[in-house]
Amino acid sequence: MARRHKRHRAKRNSSQKVGHSLLATLTRDFNTQDTCPLFSRIPPELRREIFVLTLTSYDDESRPYPPTAYYTRKGYHYYQNTHTALLATCRRIYSETHDLPLSLNEHVFWCYRGPQTQTYTDPRIYFSRMTLEQRDAVNRVHFFIQLYWLRDSFSGFCTLPEMRPNNVKITIRHSDWWFWEQNERLNMEEPTWAKNLKMIESLEGLEIEIETMERDKDQQLESIVQTMLKWKFNLFDGRVLTTNGTEIIHDRWVGQSSFDGEYRYNFDEGEWDMIAGLTTDVYGPEPGLPYHVITLRWQPEVQTH
Repeated sequence: MARRHKRHRAKRNSSQKVGHSLLATLTRDFNTQDTCPLFSRIPPELRREIFVLTLTSYDDESRPYPPTAYYTRKGYHYYQNTHTALLATCRRIYSETHDLPLSLNEHVFWCYRGPQTQTYTDPRIYFSRMTLEQRDAVNRVHFFIQLYWLRDSFSGFCTLPEMRPNNVKITIRHSDWWFWEQNERLNMEEPTWAKNLKMIESLEGLEIEIETMERDKDQQLESIVQTMLKWKFNLFDGRVLTTNGTEIIHDRWVGQSSFDGEYRYNFDEGEWDMIAGLTTDVYGPEPGLPYHVITLRWQPEVQTH
């Protein structure tokens, strides 16, 4: 899996007191174990695939998310787990795998209404725990973000020298739209939040995932998508991110019709009701509610001469 070399931003990092990874301290020669079958018989490409399978995060089915939690959705039903014991096996394996848990896996920030045991709402705190090499290994950063966080806070995240991903994904869930619980029409403002995207010098791609109920897809979501397709974002080196040549991805899933005992969808009236303080028994069993998801991708515009 080839990955672009990231530029070291010496000027922006000059005041940081950040350590280096263990690999940088392995200055003395170590046993390459050339007689070990893992290294002598298995080609590097196949060996890497084994390491990738081992170090990719997976659903911890012993720790499911609550079924009506705001953060429970397609692809996010369980806490994630990653086995990293492999890195402690020997120096040779560590030298080949030390950055894989960071480059393979998604780094998720729940900016609002996320899992209670995950406090990762501030990238500065999260990435400050990493070494310089570890930060450079990060490939994908994913923000679950309510629109007011997107408007007021995201631009500041982009200026953090600690955050150096190749790809950024933003997900706006149905419960992240302005006044969704009051059944207001969907509204997407101009992307003033993107003014500092160019500060992420390693950025190569942006993905925005927007979700709403099937009820609002045709009359509201589709028109917003047509506007978003025209958005362009400047990169630090003069390149521009556009949706030109990218595919619009549509997806559908059936999710919860109530959220944390606060709101419940009234199928008879076709709108959300506040149910705080009442038990779900008042409403009977919860039926599934269809959601529609549209994903847009921005990539560097190809320059023609």
